[in-house]
Amino acid sequence: MRTTIGILILIIMVAFGTNAQEKIDTVTINFGEKSKLVIIVHDREDLSTLAEYDLNAILEDIKMKLDTVNGESRLVDVSEEENQTYLNDTTITVETKNVAVVVNKGSTTVEVQNETTPEKNPEEEDKRRRYRTKHSFNFDFGINQVMEDGKFPEANNAPYAVRPWGSWYVGINSVNNFHLGGRIFAELGFGVSWYNFKFQDHSIRILKTDDGLEFYKDPETNRSFVKSKLTATYINASLVPIIQLGSKVNNRKNRVFDSKYRPRSGVRLGLGGYVGYRIDSYTKYVYRVNGDKKKEHHKDNYYLDNLRYGIRAQIGIKSTDFFINYDLNKLFYEGKGPNLNAFSFGVTF
Repeated sequence: MRTTIGILILIIMVAFGTNAQEKIDTVTINFGEKSKLVIIVHDREDLSTLAEYDLNAILEDIKMKLDTVNGESRLVDVSEEENQTYLNDTTITVETKNVAVVVNKGSTTVEVQNETTPEKNPEEEDKRRRYRTKHSFNFDFGINQVMEDGKFPEANNAPYAVRPWGSWYVGINSVNNFHLGGRIFAELGFGVSWYNFKFQDHSIRILKTDDGLEFYKDPETNRSFVKSKLTATYINASLVPIIQLGSKVNNRKNRVFDSKYRPRSGVRLGLGGYVGYRIDSYTKYVYRVNGDKKKEHHKDNYYLDNLRYGIRAQIGIKSTDFFINYDLNKLFYEGKGPNLNAFSFGVTF
C-alpha cells in the first residue's frame, strides 16, 4: 500500500516539477481502457502529507458503494470507520463508463451521476421532428410566357409572340424550410433558373443595334425553319412564407430526394418574392437546308435587364406543389426592346 502511494506521489511531483511555471494542480492517471483517476492538489506542500493517508481504503469504499448503487442517481454518505483516515484537502475524482463519483474532504460524500439518456416524450419528439429546420433540393419545371401592357403579344400578331409549348422554365433550388410559429413556415431558397422563350414564328431573328432590338423574319428562302428562341439564365434568391392548412402541421419535404415524403394531407399556401441576376443569355436558331439540319448560337445580352424581381405564389396539395412566378420589372431595358413582363408557372418536385 505504501509503495502504491509512493508511486502516485512520485508521478504528481514529476508533473509539478515539469510544469511549475504553468501552475498545474491536476494530475490524471488512466487505468483500464475507459477509466481514469484525477487528483487535484491546491497546495504543493500538501504532497508531503499524502503518504500518511490510506488512499486505497478510499478507493475500496468507492468501489463497494458503486457495487450497490445499480446505476441509480443518488447521494451516498460514507461514514469514516475506525482506523480509516481520509484526506481533508484533496479532491479525488473517479470516472467510469456510466457514472461519475466524487469524494470531497473529510465528510467524504460519494455522488453517483447516472448518464443514461432520459426517456423522451413521444409527443415532444414528434413536434421537434416536424418543426425543425429542413433542407431539400427542389426542381421547378414549367412554361414561360410574356405579357405586353396586360395582353399576350400574339393578340397583336407581334413578331416576339411566345409559343407556350417549348418555352420551358427550369429551376434548381437549394431550399431551407423554417418554422416561424403555429402553422406558419418560411422557405428560403437559392438557385439557378433558365428562361426559354420560343417564338411562335420559327423564322424570327433578333438584331441588336445601338438603338435597340429589331425582330424580323429570316429572308432566306431556301431554309425550312425549325426553331427560334431566346434563352436567359439567372441566379436567384427567394423567400416565401407558407401557411399549412389541415389537421396535421408539418414542414413540407422534397419527395424525390429526401427520405421522408411531404405530408399526404392538408394544403400549403405560400406568397413571397424573389430576386435574380442574369449570368448568361443567347439566341438559338435551328433550320434545314436541303434536308441538312443547321444550328446557330449567338451570345449577347440583347438588352435584357440584368435584374429580375417579382412575386412567387405556391400551393401544395398532398405531395404536389404548383408555383407561379411573375416578374414585376420589364424583361428588356426601357426603350431598348418591347415592353414585356415575363412570368412562368408549373410544378415543383
